[in-house]
Amino acid sequence: MTAPMRAADVAREIEVAQAVTPLPRGAAWKPIELDPNGSYGELSGLSMVEFQALCAWLIEANAASASNDVERLRDARSILGTVPSWRSFSDPVMTVPDFRALILRVVRSAASDDTADAESFTAANCAQ
Repeated sequence: MTAPMRAADVAREIEVAQAVTPLPRGAAWKPIELDPNGSYGELSGLSMVEFQALCAWLIEANAASASNDVERLRDARSILGTVPSWRSFSDPVMTVPDFRALILRVVRSAASDDTADAESFTAANCAQ
């Protein structure tokens, strides 16, 4: 890890990450509040954005399933299938093996008929 990042640097990292991280159609980024006097670790902005996107796609998959919208569900599952390769969830320097395994289990659950793990994760981690 490099020296701590300032809030302004993290804000720029957030903007860059948001520009390339997909969200469901109609979804918008929620504000990310940074402490202007805080110190942040490298890639913390990226991880905040990618985690927010994961939640948005899990919520989208759940809503599409509940409304029996096959096209929306297919699109959500397609993006969720890429999540384990996103840097925040795949980089061995950023995440421990147990967390990587959890994310894989959650997205596999969202892509299956047994969505219990995805729903539990969403309820515990994704403010709606």
